[in-house]
Order: sequence, then C-alpha cells, then structure tokens
Amino acid sequence: MTVPRPVRAAAYAMPFLVLPSAAWRLGYILDVWIGGPGRCDTHDAGEGIYIASLSVVSLGFALLTTGLVRPWGETFPHRIPIVGGRPVPARAVTIAALSGATLIAVITSYYVLNQLFGFVDGPTKPVPAGCEPPGADVLLLYAPMLAWAPLLYFVAFDYHRRRTASTRRG
Repeated sequence: MTVPRPVRAAAYAMPFLVLPSAAWRLGYILDVWIGGPGRCDTHDAGEGIYIASLSVVSLGFALLTTGLVRPWGETFPHRIPIVGGRPVPARAVTIAALSGATLIAVITSYYVLNQLFGFVDGPTKPVPAGCEPPGADVLLLYAPMLAWAPLLYFVAFDYHRRRTASTRRG
C-alpha cells in the first residue's frame, strides 16, 4: 500500500521541526565549552553533556520517524544479519511510535502550561554580571516542536493502518 503524500510530508518534516532547537542547544553548549560569549551559562559539565545528548537523541528520533514511510520501516534490510529480509513487527513499531508521541505531548504540554501558569519556577542560579539568560527569541526555535507530537500520531496511525491492511489482505 502506498504512503499518502500528506503522511510522507509529515514524516519528512519532523527532523526540520527538531533541528532549530537542537542546533541552538548544540551551538550554545559548544560556545560555552570553547569559552565564547556563552560563558554566561551557569551549567556544569554534566549538564552540558546532557544538553548536547538531548539534541543528538531528539534529532535521531525525529530522523527515525522517516522509517514509518520508507521500505526499511516495513522490511528489515537484507544486510542486517539474522533478521534481514523479514517484516518489521508492525505492532511493536506502532506502540513505540505512539508511546514516543505521547511522551513528547506530555513534555511539551507541561512546558507550555508551566510557562502560562508558572507551576514551577525556573532555575534560580544567578546569571554572571554582564550576562542575560536566553530570551524569547530562543522560544521561536522551540515553537516548531509543538507540532512534533500531533504529526507523529498522524504518521504512526497511518503506518498502523497501512501495515495491518496489508496483513489482512495478504
């Protein structure tokens, strides 16, 4: 069964939704580590590694979403030992994708609601003299991520529909 054009577009859009915030975080942390203007940051090395890892992992998961619309998301490539050429378990992929979408939805909802209603105050570390914390302009880099969960649900449900329809027919 072919992948509808809107579903394919949504799957390919996901890395671009995550890229602005991931690139900003990586750039900011690298700037801190090399001693640039980002020295205004008050994070320790462990937090810097966490922030860099968060960028890499979130971008990796966004790129992995393309597997829901590509042939390698339905059949393991032949070059993979033992499982090569076998069908990818549709139920496991669907559960993983829907679980990821739910986790992303919970995290983004918490963040948005916390920003609106201030349930939890932000970090209280003092900012060094002459420095300012990241401003509202940085929020614009995170705004595209609000579409990540709904689009992932959309793509995951279509993946499930296509894969179970082909199983019932075949």
